Amino acid sequence: MQKDYKLRESVEFQQVFKRNKSLRDQDWLILYRPNNLDTARLGTAVSKKNVRKAVQRNRIKRIIRETFRKNREAMDAVDIVVLVRQGISEKSNRQLNTTINAQWQKLAR
Repeated sequence: MQKDYKLRESVEFQQVFKRNKSLRDQDWLILYRPNNLDTARLGTAVSKKNVRKAVQRNRIKRIIRETFRKNREAMDAVDIVVLVRQGISEKSNRQLNTTINAQWQKLAR
């Protein structure tokens, strides 16, 4: 994913955490807020508390990034932070793709 589409600075994450809207389901908590750019940007927060093994955390982040890349064009200019809930590491890649794509579709509306 290109640098233009990532939230990298702590300040950028904090702005989303402070003033946000959210989408929720049993696996994901997606926080977002409008930005002054012409594209959507993504940040992920997959904690050790919710996903113990690094391999699983990396798998989940790869799925988030790939689905975001495919759906980015349909979204408005927003900064997005994706948080995961406990138990997500037991889900298959197909299940994760389905649920996160549903959240991206809601955000694109």
